[in-house]
Amino acid sequence: MRTTQILMLVVLVAIGLGLAGLVQAEWKFSGYTQMRYNFWDSDLDKGDAFDARRARIKVEGPVSEETTFKIQIDLAKLDDTGGGEVELKDLLLTRTLNEQWKGSLGFTSVPFGYEVPTSSSKRLPLERSQAANKLFPGERDTGLYFHYTPENKKAPGIIFGFSNGMAKWYEADKSGNEDTDSWALMARLQWHLPNEGCAGLSYRLADRTREVGGLEEDYDDDLLGLHVRYNFPRNWALQAEYYDGSDMDVDVSGWYGQAEYAFSGRPATAFYRYDVYDFGGSDDFTRHTAGFAWDLDKNERVTVQIEDYDDGKGDSFTNGAVQYQIKY
Repeated sequence: MRTTQILMLVVLVAIGLGLAGLVQAEWKFSGYTQMRYNFWDSDLDKGDAFDARRARIKVEGPVSEETTFKIQIDLAKLDDTGGGEVELKDLLLTRTLNEQWKGSLGFTSVPFGYEVPTSSSKRLPLERSQAANKLFPGERDTGLYFHYTPENKKAPGIIFGFSNGMAKWYEADKSGNEDTDSWALMARLQWHLPNEGCAGLSYRLADRTREVGGLEEDYDDDLLGLHVRYNFPRNWALQAEYYDGSDMDVDVSGWYGQAEYAFSGRPATAFYRYDVYDFGGSDDFTRHTAGFAWDLDKNERVTVQIEDYDDGKGDSFTNGAVQYQIKY
């Protein structure tokens, strides 16, 4: 077991021993686990069919009258063949500035669009769209953000800030390429819609210095995002998102549309999503994803899903999965 794993497990033990005290101090212990059985396409070599896809543990609470602290880790990689590392997901301080403004500093989900910052425990499709996965690898950055929540519900909420760029940019890819010095400016405006829906736009400007083949290259990237979520009064919900910009000086774009139907009188929802990602190749990545989610109770869900996609490189695949999720 690696040193980082040992240290994180020590932290977990300390959290467990102090949990009763944390609860009394208005701290909150929570998380969720997703256990999945995958039916991989016969042309894919994806390893184990059984997988702990996510195993999150989160602790958050006040450290002063105006400031809260949050830490979240993921243990899911520990079950991977050959072992894996404990992965940090949140390390964040948030301070209330006044009734409408908050500031946050640390490592957490990027506030771009709708699906990127939305927890995987709330999403119906088992994974995010291809555009989100490629443009926001890991969904996390380290930076300073300001959050504005207007008193007037007709006015948009605003988030803007400055960060180091995506944390995964600094991890070496299969060719050994990685960012050595990057920064990003980001802003999002979001309006309320009826029945807890929303619509908004986001923008990211990034300056990246990346080591490619042993040489440093500079990239000036920008990305525009549009999103909407509309919940009809009964049964139906629609969600869509569009991305357009550049990634390492390559013009890229992507979008998805998602429809959901909640069965009357039953804790069950059917969903379908179609997503596209144009990454500058001869063809686009396109995917159909359909599934059915059954809520056993407020903390447990079983999801059955099938996806069929063209990878944009001339190959097509069909995968299936059954997932059990429990929140705690």
